Amino acid sequence: MLRNGLTVIKFGSSVLRGETDLPVVVEEIARWLGGEQNVLAVVSALGNTTDELFRKARSFGDPTNQEAVARLVATGEETSAALLVLALARDGIVAKVLGPEQIRLIAEGAPLDARLRAVSADRIWSAFTESDVVVVPGFIARTPQGSAVLLGRGGSDLTAVFLAHELRASRCRLVKDVDGLYTSDPKSANGVRPERFERLGWEKALGIGGGVVQAKALEFARENRVRFEVAAVGRAEGTVVGEKVP
Repeated sequence: MLRNGLTVIKFGSSVLRGETDLPVVVEEIARWLGGEQNVLAVVSALGNTTDELFRKARSFGDPTNQEAVARLVATGEETSAALLVLALARDGIVAKVLGPEQIRLIAEGAPLDARLRAVSADRIWSAFTESDVVVVPGFIARTPQGSAVLLGRGGSDLTAVFLAHELRASRCRLVKDVDGLYTSDPKSANGVRPERFERLGWEKALGIGGGVVQAKALEFARENRVRFEVAAVGRAEGTVVGEKVP
């Protein structure tokens, strides 16, 4: 059902570590629904699933058919998306899964490291006439010819930022296992808590590095001036990326 705006929220594998984390994600989505926003949730595979699927592909030798690898690895995100919709339904939240073929999410480039080019926004908005939440598997897309491709490591960030731009979302939030971007890695600070940025521009975010946000997603956001947030589950505060600061 169409509400007063759209929030895109991405949940990565560091947050969705297993099925036991699904209720926490459902609670986070419900919190945003309470603000009268539709929610488009972009999900990664659970925990180490992606690594395990890549290992399975390599168990057949050096894979030359990268499209087959992409199709295998994509099952991780597809499973995660389906499980989240089932978890949402258990709590009375109407949700729908839309895969890349349904929304015509098109990418071009290397099969395991492609770049997004287009999406049918109308197909997503149509789903919101019947659902409060649409769940899209991140990290995966299709070529113009219909072959499966991946968006590179951390590609769910790119999915979320791209869809936020194409749908003109009022908010885009990347939910991580850290509550923002820091001057240095807070997990290896040797007891000294580094400073968390409240706001910073795209260029500075790209310069920080550290792998918190995929570089391709940051580049797309910079080129298209997409503002987004990096935050942790259940935390209102985070880092806003996209506004220049002195």
